[in-house]
Amino acid sequence: MTRSGYFESFGQDLTTTEKTALFAGHAPTHGHSLGGTISRPAWRNKPASYIVAANDRAIDPALQATMAKRMNAKTVSVASSHLAMLAAPERVADVVLAAARA
Repeated sequence: MTRSGYFESFGQDLTTTEKTALFAGHAPTHGHSLGGTISRPAWRNKPASYIVAANDRAIDPALQATMAKRMNAKTVSVASSHLAMLAAPERVADVVLAAARA
């Protein structure tokens, strides 16, 4: 990913310092890590939660919503970039804690 990609589309709502640090530590994703086969995905048998990053420019939020619906996941929309866990940590923590309680 390019610097402008990080700054303008991947983490556009983060601070310049955060984006700079993330970009500096970024490494390409190895293709093999995307090709594994999962025989029994946990979301088929267990309750699932999904955070749709409403301002995501890396994965279309409509696609995220479709994936969440397919999983029958409890879905929460957060007005954030792809990096919701950094852009909206309190909202993400709330979702995680609610899932843990359920």
